[in-house]
This record gives sequence, structure tokens and C-alpha cells, in this order.
Amino acid sequence: MIRAGLFFLSIAPLALGCEYIAADRITGAYLAKSVPEFGQIPSDAVLAYAPGPGSKRVFRPDELNRIAARFGIPSKVSNAACFEWELHPVSEEQLLVAMRKTFDAPGLKLEIVRHSRTPAPVGEIVFPKSGLAATSFSDPGTSLFWRGSVIYAGGKKFDLWAQVRISAAMPRVIAVRTIAPGEPIQLKDVRIEIQEDSPLRINIARDLDQVRGHVPFFAIQAGQPIFRTNLAEPFDIKRGDTVEVKAVNGGATLKTEALAEASARKGDLIILKNPSSGKTFHGRVDGPGSVIVQNGGIGGKQS
Repeated sequence: MIRAGLFFLSIAPLALGCEYIAADRITGAYLAKSVPEFGQIPSDAVLAYAPGPGSKRVFRPDELNRIAARFGIPSKVSNAACFEWELHPVSEEQLLVAMRKTFDAPGLKLEIVRHSRTPAPVGEIVFPKSGLAATSFSDPGTSLFWRGSVIYAGGKKFDLWAQVRISAAMPRVIAVRTIAPGEPIQLKDVRIEIQEDSPLRINIARDLDQVRGHVPFFAIQAGQPIFRTNLAEPFDIKRGDTVEVKAVNGGATLKTEALAEASARKGDLIILKNPSSGKTFHGRVDGPGSVIVQNGGIGGKQS
């Protein structure tokens, strides 16, 4: 019992209220708030690193006396000095405000299922899209894990998290008739429909320009949404088209016509046939109905 009492007395000087800090260094200005006789220390003199949020930095009396001697202060300190971050609970309302800034979606619905309850330092709360554990196929009813943070002390991050459901009234492109594989989509084939959906679903076409002229890999049934992953860019040249060929050789350019032996898009290599000689040669698609052949070669292998 006597030993226990002596131990309590030995730590009693440390049982002091801590000073709140708002920077990643403990300077003379902070120490002077806790120990007024240390006011002679330059206010910007760095004495120690600040503790992390939720931890404390305690200067014991012997450490304080060494600091005093270093700055020529004849004081003998008997009490400790303590520093910590001021922490506050983060409310659900604060989280929702930060989350809404991430999405530019009218009528956005956000539901927080649960979230971190650890008190955090004062700062800007951010929840970036990159913190969402979601895929392009996320259903609006799916509960998603979202990592965020409080930005404090000039750029430091204090981790937050939440489990959320996200939805909004989103447009989607719907087929009004069955569209066959490889058939270019025309505006008369589709319509826009507004439906409650996840703004994270980027695999669904939301705009007519995302589908117009494109060709589906697989059939799209009437009344079904059009998925961008099922679409290919339209061909600039189709098999059997007559195309303009520019044969470039140094500074000279020869123009002629040829028949496309395959379908291709800009940048693709394509096989062409010289209609006069029947010979085939290769060129690179330069755009709709246009092919460039380098070094003037428009002959080649006999077909």
C-alpha cells in the first residue's frame, strides 16, 4: 500500500490539463501558454513534433528544465507540460455535406448506414470518389464502403469512413426496338428514360451521343438499357467501300481509288484492292473513306 501511494505521488505532477495545438510542431509560443515563465523562448522556436490526434506529448519536468537552461532561463520547473489536438465528434450531417460536394447529380440521395465514431481534429472533411469501394456495376441498393478524411494542419489527413447507399434520378438510353449485332444505332432506335440509379454506374449509356452510330457486339432487346461495354465505334470504312487512297512518297502525293477488303476505323491498317490490276496492298485509315499509303506503294501481292 505504501509503494502504491508513492507511485501515485510520483505521477501526480503529470495529471494536468493539456494545451490544445493546431500545428505539426510544438513551438515556444505553445510552451509559453503552458509554462508562462518560458515566454522568453522565441515564439517560433521548434521544440518537438506534435503528437498525432488522440495522443499526447508530455514534457516532463527534467525535460522542461533542460529547455530552460538551453535558452538561459533560470527557472526550475516542477510540473509537466502536456499538449494534444482538440478533437470533436464528426456528425452524420457533416459527413453528408462533404459527400454531396463529390457528386454533381441533381436529386442525389445519400443514406449513411454507419460511420466512424472516432473524434477528429478540426479541418476540412473530404470524401473523394476514389475512396469508394465500388464498381461500374454498383446497384443503387448496394451498401458501399467509402473512405474519407479530415484535412488538418496544412495537409495532414485524419482517416474517416462510412458505409453508404447512393442513388439519383439518372438518365439512361433505352432501345425502342431490337437492335441486331453490328447494326449501327440510329436516333429513332432509342429514347431517354429517367430512373433511380447509382451515379457510379458508368457502364450504362446516359446520353444519345454515346450510342448514335455505334454498333453493338450483342443484340439489344427492345425496352432494355444500352450498355457502353456492348458498343463499338462505327467503322470509318466498310468492306466493299470505294475509298480514296493517298500514296505518299517523299514530297509527292498520288491520289487514286481502291476497294476495301475489310472494315476498319481510323488508325487501323486495312487491306485494299487496286480495281485495275486486282493487286492488294496495305494502307492506314486516315478517316471516313480515306486511306494513306506510305512510300507510294499501291501495288503488291497479286490477289
